[in-house]
Amino acid sequence: MRYFIHNRLYPWGSPVELLRFPLLNIIDKFRYALHIIYSKNLKEWKRLDKITAHEWLIKWLGEKGYKILWEQAIDLKFGDYSKDISAAWLWSRIRRVGNSRKNLFREELYYLNGGTHLLIETLRDKIIKSGGNIYLNNPVKKLRNAKKLEIWDGFNNKYQFDFVISTIPMAALSKIIYDFSEDYKKKISGIKYLGVVCAIIELAEPFSEYFWLNISNKDIPLAGIIEYTNLNPIDIKDRKNIIYIPLYVENSSALFRKDKDLVFEYIVKYLSKIKPDFNIKYVKNYDVFKTKLAQPVCERNFLKKIPDMNKVVDGFIAADTSFYYPEDRSVSESINLGKKLAKLVK
Repeated sequence: MRYFIHNRLYPWGSPVELLRFPLLNIIDKFRYALHIIYSKNLKEWKRLDKITAHEWLIKWLGEKGYKILWEQAIDLKFGDYSKDISAAWLWSRIRRVGNSRKNLFREELYYLNGGTHLLIETLRDKIIKSGGNIYLNNPVKKLRNAKKLEIWDGFNNKYQFDFVISTIPMAALSKIIYDFSEDYKKKISGIKYLGVVCAIIELAEPFSEYFWLNISNKDIPLAGIIEYTNLNPIDIKDRKNIIYIPLYVENSSALFRKDKDLVFEYIVKYLSKIKPDFNIKYVKNYDVFKTKLAQPVCERNFLKKIPDMNKVVDGFIAADTSFYYPEDRSVSESINLGKKLAKLVK
């Protein structure tokens, strides 16, 4: 990990690098280290649900530590909601990174050989082998609570089920359910989401030697650059160097509406500010992916906003990534929640 702050790259991630970090004084550094230790060992987190990450970080780190290390990252992640985000959500991220350490000086991160693609293909094969069916490119248009749960698909076909599990975002679910209580519809439509625009860029050479580059530069509106191939080198014979850059935005924003070439142009102009010898000729390929309901906005008192999974309608169970709270979105959390849903049906 590295930090790019005030147009300079600073080592980050170990106690020695913290001590050498020139932008904080010794008291700031002590407060930061104490906060990490506290977060790693905290077990009862629910009281953090009642306060904002903004006030929690300033209490522990002070204004200076907060502004240098956290302010831009949270602002770029949550935009207008940045001052309302729950401290519990941020605590879980700090704890996860803190607990990834084998010791004070060594961090261990893991990846799945074959990636998420392998995981999804394996699940698909298992479902089909067990007698299940998978329908692609056919969204559910209506879910009705009748004598049995009824689903209408994109071709106006009707199906009846004893059990229905929904894992689409709550905001999307609220628009397709009928004959459900108004209280439930109101509750799930109250959960806010941000969209994401994610650029994946293949380079002819490494952008850096780091996996995760945090950015805290006022003239660079990127929260970070993740160079995945520095964690997991792929295609050794024809080495690929892959970076991805997520931009969290409102669905109504101009950036979300841009096509992939304009998004790429928007991002690439900042890469040379971080790496002065970066040249567009190093780019071999790129693509941009978007989704409207990517990041739940986990505001203070978010626990009250999350509805029950299975106490709405008989046979109906629903959860999405907001149910990971206070954890953040990850493949591991998806699997954990999937197991919970399966047990509820069983």
